[in-house]
Amino acid sequence: MPTIHIRLTGSEDDARTLMTAIHAMDGIDHVEEIDDLMPYADEYDSSSAGLSDVLGPGMHEIEVEAPHERAARHVRNIADLIGENLGIPIEVVDEF
Repeated sequence: MPTIHIRLTGSEDDARTLMTAIHAMDGIDHVEEIDDLMPYADEYDSSSAGLSDVLGPGMHEIEVEAPHERAARHVRNIADLIGENLGIPIEVVDEF
């Protein structure tokens, strides 16, 4: 069962619109926004200069489980279309 990870930068309504559109697809049973359950350690090192990795406001991570690869491609296409229609950045990533 393919898992699709979608990162969206927009409002709660934008995230809900995307999730509703995906959940309406045949065969898609699992669509959820992933909450950050572990606080990030703000370790100081030269690469981060003490900056935190916590997601900023308006960042949403959505996980979708598709029954097969064809449905997964359709989910990716829907995400692209919703992003274009809403004028928001949506990206499909390998993992969160």
